[in-house]
Amino acid sequence: MVWIHGGGFVFGSGSQSDSSSIPFVKQGVILVTINYRLGRLGFFAFPALSREHPEEPKGNYGYMDQIAALKWVQKNIAAFGGDPANVTIFGESAGGVSVQSLLTIPSARGLFHKGIIESGGGRNGVLTGRPINKENADSYYPVSAETIGKNFAHKHGIEGEDAVALAKLRSLTVAQIVDRGQETDGRSGAIIYSGPILDGKLVVETAQSAYEGGRVPGVPIIIGSNSAEVPAGFVNARSKDSLLLLFGRMRDEAKSVYDPVDTTEFAKILTQVNTDKVWAEPARFTANAFATKGVPAYIYLFSFVSP
Repeated sequence: MVWIHGGGFVFGSGSQSDSSSIPFVKQGVILVTINYRLGRLGFFAFPALSREHPEEPKGNYGYMDQIAALKWVQKNIAAFGGDPANVTIFGESAGGVSVQSLLTIPSARGLFHKGIIESGGGRNGVLTGRPINKENADSYYPVSAETIGKNFAHKHGIEGEDAVALAKLRSLTVAQIVDRGQETDGRSGAIIYSGPILDGKLVVETAQSAYEGGRVPGVPIIIGSNSAEVPAGFVNARSKDSLLLLFGRMRDEAKSVYDPVDTTEFAKILTQVNTDKVWAEPARFTANAFATKGVPAYIYLFSFVSP
């Protein structure tokens, strides 16, 4: 089993305490935990960089690391007692999104045989891939990855988008590139971090577009979410009324589901709506896409509350 850690593609590591191999080894599992580049070191596009060696995939260096790790597993895991023909990849949050991406990235085919997606979405808009050079091509990501790269360059006094500008970007220190994890230029400034990118060579489409088009890999999956995920972030509102208004013509139906007798706390409703939109319904969508093609798919719901 190969564990891909979460952290929004900006933090985390394969050596976190919750990545301990001991419970897995006790059950006869060979566990591999990996690291991959994060933030702008992992996901970055710039016009001159796209023009340089145009035959190469660009932008998704974090995904390239994951694929390199899976190739390493194929070549070497037998020496550790593992079976290269029985590899399961699994991840949580950004790690789950990574599993979704690896299921649909052509160059990852054949590197694993089963997938487990923990709170990893499946619908567009949840870290699924920003267009590399087309503005307003995606309602969730109207700003392209290359424009975001230019925004980051501008923050560091680098103007233009030619080879000279690229050379200046390459002269920045790692600390300047990481930039304390800042994703915007100031509190309400321009976006300076893209996240995963639809570059057209490595990442050619989102999981949703692949599944809706019937392009489902023959890889059995387990997918699911928690009964209460993060309270906001993808769906935001300041009151019950403003939240229910987001449902448009389905407002009354939504109220009957989330607040039937007008006593449910707003924070709870907001959490439930975010959970359903971002994790729970996309999990069912993904599982149904696989099952329709005859590929085994299992859904879980984790609702245990520790005393």
